[in-house]
Amino acid sequence: GGSASDLRAAGCSIVDIMPLQYSATELKQAGFSAGELRDSMHYEEIQQVGFSSEELTSATYPADMLCTVFQVGASDLLHAGYPAEDVARAGYSVGALKNAGLSATSLRGAGFYANSMLGHFSMHELREAGYPASDFRSREVKSLLEAGYSIRELKEANFDFLVKACRDLGVIAGELRAEGFSAVQLLRGGYNLKEMSRAGFGDPWQLKTHHNASIKLLVKAGMFADDKDVRHMKHGLVGMSYVFSSQRLRDAEVTNRNGTMPAWICQTSDDGEHCFSPGVPGTTSLCISCHNIKKVGIAETR
Repeated sequence: GGSASDLRAAGCSIVDIMPLQYSATELKQAGFSAGELRDSMHYEEIQQVGFSSEELTSATYPADMLCTVFQVGASDLLHAGYPAEDVARAGYSVGALKNAGLSATSLRGAGFYANSMLGHFSMHELREAGYPASDFRSREVKSLLEAGYSIRELKEANFDFLVKACRDLGVIAGELRAEGFSAVQLLRGGYNLKEMSRAGFGDPWQLKTHHNASIKLLVKAGMFADDKDVRHMKHGLVGMSYVFSSQRLRDAEVTNRNGTMPAWICQTSDDGEHCFSPGVPGTTSLCISCHNIKKVGIAETR
């Protein structure tokens, strides 16, 4: 019928007393330390006693148990001398570890994924910590460029929207050409005719011939700085009629290749502006857009 305190005073060890099934609270009140209880009781039982963080860390409880069972802060573990990598692997959140003073490098060494670090560390810090570009997602490509990742790294990681991000950040087309990007890739990314010419890709006809860029793609990619640029196309009216309205071509003063013959227009469409057709005035010809035989008339030119 003796108490745990009486038994301890009588020289009994924790091992001697444990078969008597005293509670963790009784054992703590008897003067047994957190370290003595650690080897004899379940962590969940010890947690109910209310040992301080200092008592628990002094007893060198495992870092993961201090985090998950005893709710000891990460900074307390670090102050107690626990290795940074052990603390990082204990189960704390990225935010808690950063607030405790751990660096992105330490967290990377502990196995934290790059995407879990976003919002807590800057992209520049993550790059310095050694995270490769391939660890991130395509939607971060602009931030990666701003953080100092090279265009070559991002190209090797096969990021979507890389060219567009370069365009938005003012990277000249020549730099992308030097990294092996094709004309079509730059066009899809938003580079225009003047930028492409300065990069040495040549005129639109060369792009069409050598880089397999369709006229429609060139137009959709915004290659033409203004309507006047249409005149520099060397595809002829037949090809351009698939893409441009007759009004736009007339506004751009487009004529046939010799520069003198005016363009022809299908006059029987409902709006009178349907498409161009390479016919002779007053005759009939196959309308490129309608795919029907239509009467051909002369288009007005400025």
